Amino acid sequence: MEIVSRLEQLRDEVARAKAVPLSASCLIHRGQALEVIDAAIEAVPADIARATDVLNQREALIARATDHARELVELANAKQAELVAEHAVYQRAVAEAQALRDQAESDAAAVRARADDYVDTQLAKLEVVLQRIGSTVAEGRERLSGRRSYDDLRVDAAPDAQLPAQSPAGDSLFVDSDPA
Repeated sequence: MEIVSRLEQLRDEVARAKAVPLSASCLIHRGQALEVIDAAIEAVPADIARATDVLNQREALIARATDHARELVELANAKQAELVAEHAVYQRAVAEAQALRDQAESDAAAVRARADDYVDTQLAKLEVVLQRIGSTVAEGRERLSGRRSYDDLRVDAAPDAQLPAQSPAGDSLFVDSDPA
């Protein structure tokens, strides 16, 4: 899924970022980080559309299986009607019709189970991706909150206090790679 590759790209960018001396923080280019985050956000609808397609395919598969089962039952009923004339043939027809019904129901249940398993697997994958997105967003917001507190400290600090220098372009973002 594209969202995962975008998040991995952001992780790699943070891992390659220049370290801030005497700190667990690093500097990353805000523009590049925002581009990767925007690309990840754009990928979410596509991933959701794929999941919707999977659900639609499941419904179509179930409908085909149900139609097939219905055809098998109709075939069994037609065969039974032909054989009603003779008693021995009738009993055999009843047994075959029941076997066909049982087989059709078994086939339909197996197809439905496979379709359900497939859809569940796809939804589980989507759930993992969405959880990762949620964690990344929460972590980003937490880091932004921490940076705002740092900026407040800079304003309140004495004018002659030594504070770490900020990029001249003002486009770098401190990211704490060790939240503990």
